[in-house]
Amino acid sequence: MGIAERVSFLGGRDDVPALLQAADGLVLPAHDENTGTAILESAAAGLPVLATANCGYADYVERAGAGIVTPTPFRQAHFNADLERLLTAAERPEWSRNGRLLGEGEDIYGMAQSAVRALERINAGEDPPPVALCAYRFSPAAPRYRALLPVAEACAARGLSVRIYACSWQGEEPDGVDLVYAPVAAMTEKHRRRRYEGWLAATLRQVPSACALGFDAVDGIDLLCGRAEDPRTSERLRCLPPGLDAKPPASRPKPAAADRTSVVFALAGADLVAHGFERLLVGLGRLPEELRGRVKVVALGALPRAFWRTASMLGLAGQVTLLAEESTVAALLDEADVFVDLAYAPSSNGWIFDALAAGRAVVTHDWIDEAALVRQADAGVVLAAPFQQQALNRALLDLVASPDQLARWRENAASAGADPRHYGQADRIAAVVERLARSRDAVPA
Repeated sequence: MGIAERVSFLGGRDDVPALLQAADGLVLPAHDENTGTAILESAAAGLPVLATANCGYADYVERAGAGIVTPTPFRQAHFNADLERLLTAAERPEWSRNGRLLGEGEDIYGMAQSAVRALERINAGEDPPPVALCAYRFSPAAPRYRALLPVAEACAARGLSVRIYACSWQGEEPDGVDLVYAPVAAMTEKHRRRRYEGWLAATLRQVPSACALGFDAVDGIDLLCGRAEDPRTSERLRCLPPGLDAKPPASRPKPAAADRTSVVFALAGADLVAHGFERLLVGLGRLPEELRGRVKVVALGALPRAFWRTASMLGLAGQVTLLAEESTVAALLDEADVFVDLAYAPSSNGWIFDALAAGRAVVTHDWIDEAALVRQADAGVVLAAPFQQQALNRALLDLVASPDQLARWRENAASAGADPRHYGQADRIAAVVERLARSRDAVPA
């Protein structure tokens, strides 16, 4: 790689403070790091920090604004760009100041004492029961479960232990969480769902939990995280900001390459058919041949094999890609110009906000709760309800034929995604869960 003369392995040293003062930044690209004490030491010394998100203390960097956190799953190209930005960005003085302010606070100096107190509570049988998060069939592509893992992380950051009850789990199992599978089976989905609900209700009665938060409407939960329009959704979880993170991304999304001629449409959902996959294919298939050859579709979720034949019949053979199930919506959006949800039933899809924050235009209709965000931002197409295929066909023709319009929508989307008022959903939900859990913990048995 031609950098041998610029790399030194120093071994054990007793002059680390002096080395930190001489450095321009700390880089910790760990595959797996439980804590990462060097992150806190470097930030407190005023060094801008670049760490991977799987470092235990990376969250301090993000919350304090003391550097950059490369997200997981790790992608080398993304990390390379973050490393260049760490060394050249205009925010370096701000990162340094924020790191020193973090070092002046008390939060990072009481960890040992907090750990000792936690062990003493466990030993005495005084530790509160875990928070229970309930998901019937978790899929990383399902909008219904979009908030589940961020809420689990936010609860853990508040000192709550977390247990997840699920009938099935698609994708990687989360670290630091007790994942419990429901031991149910049935020949049909209807009976499997019924048995899961019965098992969950019995388990929540028999196994203590500080608070049970459900992402599906089932008996026995204390709080339901669902659509604001659903009367079963808990009142305290109705008016939430759409962004899961605590604040907007540190940098605006990059614009599409000027010489790019294709338009990539993306869909995500546990059931892609339910989110209007066929509607999109039909609309793209109606494009004139010279425009139809410029479009591509990438999707994340479950799709029957018959739709590959549909794509071929519509002249879209080789232009539709289904991402591997272990992929993420973030990876999907990296490849896209336009995010699409044309669901057959009224629903909520938080991925639409994530698409806006990533600088992607959106095509949807008025049955989707987040359509108002798209219309307010002027960041795409919102079709009137009830859905009409002809209206979608015309909208897709205009979109593919008007690259300047698409570029403007993408710029508007990024601007909407940069508004701090749109962020904090996961922590708001965790705060509601914590208040209920702590209030129960305070009530004498």
